[in-house]
Amino acid sequence: MSYCLNINCQKPENPLTNQFCNNCGTKLLLKGRYRAIKPIGQGGFGKTFLAIDEDIPSKPNCVIKQFFPSIQGSNALAKARELFTQEAIRLDDLGKHKQIPQLLAYFEENSQLYLVQQFIDGDNLLDELRNQGRFSEFKVKELLNSLLPILQFVHEKNVIHRDIKPENIIRDQSGKLVLIDFGVSKQLSQTVISNQGTMVGTNSYAPPEQMRGIVHYSSDLYSLAVTAIRLLTGCFPQEKDGVLIDEIFDVYTMSWCWEKWLTKHNISFNQNLINILNKMLAEKVSDRFQSCQEILTLLNNNSPNINQTINQTKAINNPVNITPQKTVNTPSKNLDPLIELELQALKTEMTNAPSKYIDPTEQELQKLHTKMTNSPSKYIDPIQKELESLKAELSNFSKEN
Repeated sequence: MSYCLNINCQKPENPLTNQFCNNCGTKLLLKGRYRAIKPIGQGGFGKTFLAIDEDIPSKPNCVIKQFFPSIQGSNALAKARELFTQEAIRLDDLGKHKQIPQLLAYFEENSQLYLVQQFIDGDNLLDELRNQGRFSEFKVKELLNSLLPILQFVHEKNVIHRDIKPENIIRDQSGKLVLIDFGVSKQLSQTVISNQGTMVGTNSYAPPEQMRGIVHYSSDLYSLAVTAIRLLTGCFPQEKDGVLIDEIFDVYTMSWCWEKWLTKHNISFNQNLINILNKMLAEKVSDRFQSCQEILTLLNNNSPNINQTINQTKAINNPVNITPQKTVNTPSKNLDPLIELELQALKTEMTNAPSKYIDPTEQELQKLHTKMTNSPSKYIDPIQKELESLKAELSNFSKEN
């Protein structure tokens, strides 16, 4: 079937060999080569179609995105057009990564904007969840190991995706995970990284700061963690009798309770992975990981240089000169890497200011120990004195006999 892209056409289905629509007469080939076959998605900013490229002998599949905003108002339309144009710009730059779709064309035809990109043959992770059931610990770890290098590449290009969710991650026929839909991505520079902007993203995946129109690189890490735990638990927000119900997020305390869900369903899960996901889910940006590499290092149980990691995190949150901390001994490799980080930070601080961490009772005991060392006889119990005296007499008696 050949699908007519005229938004006013009442009967868009046509034979595959047609050059013009039987109903409205619109040309069916965009730029004389791209033929839409069927619609595969629709959002607030447009429609997506599966298509074929007839300019290539093998007629490979591709994806056509048609700019068709459902919103009204000149400002809103201008913003929607800007977002659509941004996706083309981003894909042209980011599509060089093997796990991001390549941009094939971007043009305007019949007063409509179109974007043509590489077709990824496979199921998105939401469909995979529906077909195969909730993700195992192994699959969650695989998800993180696959997506974090992509996000690292994206962030190094000063881009934040801002809409990480299962529907935007596709597993292709080879098993490789591909990140799609950069329509709401944002190009950043250091001077605008905290500037307030337009709220975009999907509510149940976006972090608190993003819902206020502010984004940070760790905003993507938060959304990736939400994606991981929703795939792990199979729990998604549902509206029941006008009330939003979410089994793994407490809407009253505004906190995640997915660990309780695991306990309730008697599901064992690696504690190191739990700690990593919880740190990615921290409400405050400064409490999260500040780079993808930090997570990858801990995820694969390769203990990083503790002081270097702490200093790098501080430098990102507060880019001023940091005084290097004292070198401390490497902790036991048997400890959880996240706990190691906390212990080493605490140990360093205690080394610099020990009195702050000594309990008042402990301080008194230390003073008493010093006095006893200097004048032990003063503190020896009378019974102890008698025992010492008896011991001396027995020793003398033994020598005489």
